[in-house]
Amino acid sequence: MAEIYFADNQDLSFITIANNVNLLNNNVYNATQQLFFTSIDDALSAANPYDDIILYPGTYNQATQIVISQPLTLSGYSSENTIIEFDPSLVVSLVISSDDVTIKNLHLIGPTMESGDNWLFQISLKAFPSDFYENIIISGCIIEGGRRNGFIYASDLSIVGCSFIHTGNRNSLNIVATQGFTLISNNTFNGGSSSLAAITYETGGNEITSGTIVIRDNSMQRHSQFVLFNTTLWEEVDKVHVMSNDIDHEDRSGSSIILLPIADFNQIKSIQISKNRIINSNPNRLAIFLDYRFGGSAEPNYEQIKVREYK
Repeated sequence: MAEIYFADNQDLSFITIANNVNLLNNNVYNATQQLFFTSIDDALSAANPYDDIILYPGTYNQATQIVISQPLTLSGYSSENTIIEFDPSLVVSLVISSDDVTIKNLHLIGPTMESGDNWLFQISLKAFPSDFYENIIISGCIIEGGRRNGFIYASDLSIVGCSFIHTGNRNSLNIVATQGFTLISNNTFNGGSSSLAAITYETGGNEITSGTIVIRDNSMQRHSQFVLFNTTLWEEVDKVHVMSNDIDHEDRSGSSIILLPIADFNQIKSIQISKNRIINSNPNRLAIFLDYRFGGSAEPNYEQIKVREYK
């Protein structure tokens, strides 16, 4: 993007970048309103529901927390060249508190803290205990930073084509609960020396997970678990599919796919774990770990869980 001043007799066959051409960096454009803004905060303040806000290539030093409280799209040209670097004091850098929000093609960099409720992005709880914001899409992003990369409650959630860079001492994606259709696909999870699970479902004790969960075609390096289901509260779950993922624990010791005790397996129609490639050099760990120690309704039904073609 450039601001050009023409002379009266300007030859338009070519333009030389010099005194009369000023390159404009870090422009924020509301494509719906066709207006430019000098900061992300100003653009969000002036936005109307369902506006499309575009960040031009560059690095945006973001001193304040970004809060998206109405439906809109916030996107960059590419996560390779459109970077939002958050202030190191921010405990939570990006908060989504609305239905119908899309975040795409951005490289988000936030602080990583040793303790506390620190995560780079949060999809907030709409209302206690199980009313979630709907239609949330995060795609084509690089998510870097946070003790956890993300903390999530959502209905109809799509996280696709992202790269998660995790150096914290908790999980990369901490999902409390989801409803509707949840798709986590074609992402890369790069962990560090203290990284726990790439993906965790872990309820606070009241939130109910329902609908369909599909976790497929992801790759993971250096996490202790790939996906950990640590929630008892399942209700009317159609299916849970974990398939075609490329999992390499490297030096992080842990089992790959874990289901801890579930209150009532009758609430889940089917669980399918298939075509996953697993590399785990830790001999005392398992590819799939299922805990149904309490028996009764916490014990799976015949052929309810199907494991196929894993390496």
